[in-house]
Formats: sequence, C-alpha cells, structure tokens
Amino acid sequence: MINNKTDYALRLLLNLAQKSSQGLVASRQIAEEEQIPPNFMPQIVAELVKKGWVESVRGPGGGVKLAVEPEEITVLDVISLFEALQVRPCLHEPGICQRSSACPLRKVLGKAEFQMNQVLQKTTIADLLPD
Repeated sequence: MINNKTDYALRLLLNLAQKSSQGLVASRQIAEEEQIPPNFMPQIVAELVKKGWVESVRGPGGGVKLAVEPEEITVLDVISLFEALQVRPCLHEPGICQRSSACPLRKVLGKAEFQMNQVLQKTTIADLLPD
C-alpha cells in the first residue's frame, strides 16, 4: 500500500504533465483540483524539486511546472522517493522473522514483489495520462 504523500506526489505530477503547455501552475490550484491537503504541497514540491522533476517559482505569478518530460519519471521512482514499497519486510530485513528460512510463502512473495516492481518501473507518468 502506498502512503498518502506518495499518492499526492503522483497526482501532482500527473496534473503538471497534463498542463505542461501552460507553463507555471499555482500549487494552490493543483491542491484544489487534486484534493491534496494544502499543508502537504510545500513538502511534496520540495522533494520533487530536489529530485529535479519539478521547477518552482515563488511569489506573484509563480507556481510549479514539470522540469523533465513525463516519460522520464517512472511510477517506481516516485514511490521510492517517498517510501519503501515492500510486500513483506521479512523479504528484506534478515532476522526479522525466525521462520524465514522455512517459510513456504517467501519465494512466491519475493516473486510477486519483483513483478510488481517491474511493472511500476516500466510505467511512466506519461503512460498514466488520459488518451
């Protein structure tokens, strides 16, 4: 399950991708359109700016816009920026479970996580845009 901050970041990026020809868009406008709590916007924008995906201009007439093409940002990249997406922590943290060496689910859960990551890595923001 992805957390709210990740969900909001994906919504923000999709919104900006749809408006890429419009130039700067007010963060307040995006928050309203995407139902993102306004107090989350500065944190999310700051992370996306630091990553180089978004450009931000403060002050009157300011706003945010994509700094890269939507094809350059994968869904997995966005998720990884805000959280670790894991099927089960025991697949990555040795010693967390006493049964890991004998667990009948370990192999299939690892395979499922690998496949999920493959799909998310192959899916870009551009792929999520409406036709």
